[in-house]
Amino acid sequence: MRKPLSAVLLSTLAFHTLPAKAQGIPVIDVSAIAQMITQVSNQVQQISNQVRMIENQARSLQTLGGGNFGELNGNLTQQVGQLNAVMNRVQGIGYQLGGIEQEFNQLFPAGTDWQSVPTEDVTPYYQRWSAQLQDASRTAMDSQGVVRNVQRNVSAAQGILADAQASDGEVRQLQATNEMLALLATQLGDMTMTMATTGRVTASAAAAAQAKADAEDELRRRFLFAPPLPSTDGEAF
Repeated sequence: MRKPLSAVLLSTLAFHTLPAKAQGIPVIDVSAIAQMITQVSNQVQQISNQVRMIENQARSLQTLGGGNFGELNGNLTQQVGQLNAVMNRVQGIGYQLGGIEQEFNQLFPAGTDWQSVPTEDVTPYYQRWSAQLQDASRTAMDSQGVVRNVQRNVSAAQGILADAQASDGEVRQLQATNEMLALLATQLGDMTMTMATTGRVTASAAAAAQAKADAEDELRRRFLFAPPLPSTDGEAF
């Protein structure tokens, strides 16, 4: 016995309003994405502070050595310039993340689930965020290369100063700078990994949002183009 039209409409509505997970579409944890974006923003600030500390340390090294440094003074000046380049890149990453975070908070006010936002609004945001995070990750990896180069220069300078029997104060200062550079490289690596993870999550979110949109389109297509149901006159409900 064929169902009456009212039953068909009710079942269709029930399917349409089912949670995405029940329809085979993955559920996106919006709070996890927000947490990762905040984590990367905090890492950007930590790295910015670290670069400033290293720059101050390098300037202190220049004032300590006098003639003992020789040509190393010029190398240190060059390294400060390289660190400024790192700072500019990190600040650029921070600017990108600030834009993502602002858009995210506008799209998902506190406590908002991603499924409650219209699908057509969600998908382009996720796609753009994923691309921006991937670009920021590449920038961070480039910055790591600069930091490693500076690390090698400082290590070489430490060996030269030790061979030249430089004062203990100079060697300790140089060692402290080298340790801070190692920490900076680690922080950049952590930030890059977090951004890459966030990029993968937002890419998955974009795919899930697109799958949801496709499912909704297919549901509408089937409903609009379904053949008319035969009359149910005389049939029992």
